[in-house]
Amino acid sequence: MAYKIGQGATIFDIIEAMDEVLQQEGWVVHEQSAQTYDGQARLSYAIWEGSGDGNDKIYLQAHIPEDENQDMYLDSMAGYDHKLYWFEQPGSIQQWLKCDGRSYVNIPKFTVSGDERFSYWVYADTYHVVGVARMSIVYESFYAGFINPIASERQY
Repeated sequence: MAYKIGQGATIFDIIEAMDEVLQQEGWVVHEQSAQTYDGQARLSYAIWEGSGDGNDKIYLQAHIPEDENQDMYLDSMAGYDHKLYWFEQPGSIQQWLKCDGRSYVNIPKFTVSGDERFSYWVYADTYHVVGVARMSIVYESFYAGFINPIASERQY
């Protein structure tokens, strides 16, 4: 179990904290890219693979579009193919919704306020990642990965 508690001002702080705790837990980074924000290169896209109990393959991705610097889109996938765009990855919600990479309708997203600092907590283990941001009196949260690592396939 790894976690990070901190203060942030942008959604980039959240995705970078996610990346840090996932890698501490041994998640493999398949792909990453950055965009320039306030004159700095900041992580804006990543695909990670977790191992669960060692026999699982858990794929997660996070994406911050250049024109929406308050939103981070989250998705899970059935696999990873380096030849495909982020919205075409096998088993992803974007693929199922026939996303074209330009519209983000019905894709799960995590949003922070663009004009105030916030506190955040990000927790990860080999099965999932959880994040919470507190902006004033409003809390936003996300959960991505396996739901119950103790259940067998027939129990789902």
